Amino acid sequence: MEYRDRIADRILKDKLETFGGVLILGPKGCGKTTTAKHFAKSFIEFQNEENREKYLAVVEAAPSRLLIGEKPRLFDEWQDAPEIWGAIRKNIDDEQDVGSYILTGSSAMDLFFPSPYGHHADFKDGNVSHELVRKRRIQWLRLFVCPLR
Repeated sequence: MEYRDRIADRILKDKLETFGGVLILGPKGCGKTTTAKHFAKSFIEFQNEENREKYLAVVEAAPSRLLIGEKPRLFDEWQDAPEIWGAIRKNIDDEQDVGSYILTGSSAMDLFFPSPYGHHADFKDGNVSHELVRKRRIQWLRLFVCPLR
């Protein structure tokens, strides 16, 4: 299928040129994965039934192994393996590169991730890790409207 340019493309491109990672949130079917794959050079799909258990086992044992691959690396539906967040955060802090990671997640779900301070931050309130936003390491992009098909 031919990719159709989206308004979000320019925004995502700009964010990838500025931040270590970009989190794309939006309702199911709004084009998060399609848009992200257009920019990604490699990807992990946690909801791919053929590889899901293998990916989840790697995330449990050594999550940084899943970071290996061409950048930007996409983690589609990353909330299925929230432990990957810590490895991505550490890699962004250590490497200081921009455009390394794209994460997608459904905003229809409660998306939480552990913070370094022992509490949870809620993506729905826009708190994409206060630490990483303050350090300008990761930014978020919310997609609202489903594209025309």
